[in-house]
Amino acid sequence: MKNEIYNQLAVVHKPDCSITVLRLVALNTSNNLNFTTEDTFFLMDVTLNFVIFFAAVVFVNCGDDFDFNLPAQHVKYFLFRRPDIAEKCRADKNCPYNLMAQHLNECWGYEPNCNFDKRSYSWKKIKCSKNAPDLEKSRYAFYYDADFGLIKKHNASLVELCSPVNPGDASLRCSESFEYCYAKNIFLNFANLKHDENGKKYRSDVIGKGHIGGRCKFHERKFKNLALDAYDGYLQSWAAEMKYFQRFPSFQLNDSYCDVIFDQPTIVIKLDAGINMYHHFCDFINLYLSQHLNGSFHQDVDIILWDTNVSPYFDMFRETWLAFTTKPLIDLQDFDGKRVCFREVMFPILARKVFGLYYNMPMLKQNGPLKEKLRVTYLVRSSQHRIIMNTNEIVKRLKADPQFNVTVTEYAMFYQMSHNTDIFMSIHGAGLTHMFFLPDWAVVFELYHCGDPDCYRDLATLRGLKFFGWQDETKVQYQKKNVENPKFNNFYLDADEVMRIVHLAAEYVWSNKLFRQAHARLYSKPKLEL
Repeated sequence: MKNEIYNQLAVVHKPDCSITVLRLVALNTSNNLNFTTEDTFFLMDVTLNFVIFFAAVVFVNCGDDFDFNLPAQHVKYFLFRRPDIAEKCRADKNCPYNLMAQHLNECWGYEPNCNFDKRSYSWKKIKCSKNAPDLEKSRYAFYYDADFGLIKKHNASLVELCSPVNPGDASLRCSESFEYCYAKNIFLNFANLKHDENGKKYRSDVIGKGHIGGRCKFHERKFKNLALDAYDGYLQSWAAEMKYFQRFPSFQLNDSYCDVIFDQPTIVIKLDAGINMYHHFCDFINLYLSQHLNGSFHQDVDIILWDTNVSPYFDMFRETWLAFTTKPLIDLQDFDGKRVCFREVMFPILARKVFGLYYNMPMLKQNGPLKEKLRVTYLVRSSQHRIIMNTNEIVKRLKADPQFNVTVTEYAMFYQMSHNTDIFMSIHGAGLTHMFFLPDWAVVFELYHCGDPDCYRDLATLRGLKFFGWQDETKVQYQKKNVENPKFNNFYLDADEVMRIVHLAAEYVWSNKLFRQAHARLYSKPKLEL
């Protein structure tokens, strides 16, 4: 599991707030990724924050009635969110959370009977800087734009588009712009898929008229109002498919009408690039958000990967799906030309939703700091462009400095290494997204921005990390003079300027409170009293 991440980051208010969240275990896979549990950490000093946990070790698994896939610390919030399950737990002495279920008062904050107040998960966790013009207003803005209040917004926009009249009838509920939909007893006809003939990756013509629907009371006016303002970008919403939804009075969910029937809950998800961590983790994070909307974290679900490319979907992070399902993943092309029926299906929020949500969470063991040196990781590119031509000179200077322990690595950088770095430096590129795995005291140094100075500066702010960027254009030489876009060029950087910035970064780390505390835990001698 490697590589980087991409998402359309939308900063919607000033970077005044941060949040403290639990750091939990992620995945313990055949790739020998040793993810561990730690306490708390500052995730970011800005907007677009959400509490997401990919946990495959500290799950709550309590049998059929209490089989929800959550870290133990989240159980009380989940039980408050699901009073039906809480009632079962209270009535069942064998429920391991029977005592907890007797007194439920804490909530996520998006429930109908709970707001962003002292009972909510984030009330004590969202911190605003002293520079915030209105601390209380900033806290609320952060909560509604970047925390669990975001789910409250989605819940408020849900519209019942198709209602059941009789048992076995269909139902369909969607949020604004068809960003999220949940349905029962519907069908999709993949007659237009023609996978071998139309192998483009981002197709919006898979579903057409007569290819999606069910037997129900169809609320046409609500549907038209929702569709009127809907945007249908491939990874932004389900509008391209849902706009064709219609009522079929004769539809029966049985073998005579359906080629394939999914009796278990199913998730149908369109995917961003599976070879790119920055892209692909947006899929996972928005799927987690959708689980909150749906109110279910069961892993006994089928997941269909909606990818229309003629080639199989290549997923370098396939193990991450273990946090969502225990079943094999299903490819869309398996249903080429077939009518597929679903008893219960969720169409989750997609990776590039307008003003969407993304952040990543460090999940690896911290082995440092070192006693007398700072760990500097220099990420070099092996591609054709954005090469620092005098890398050897810069690395030689870094290694000559006695306060640095320098590691030079190529693009395929292990998570464990990035999490055990104090100063992370690289040229503009997706590899910089490994900053998400840095410890909270670390510094990001973008060696050169290649004409895009804000992208990774904003990302570092989202993560809550100190960022240093290149400022003096007179100290950069372009290898090629006739290339218009700097991202397709190579560069010579002034080594003295590089070292000047690295020393500023080092001063920041040495003086950082979190660094000093971590250092003291490892190296301070215990006091011996008589």
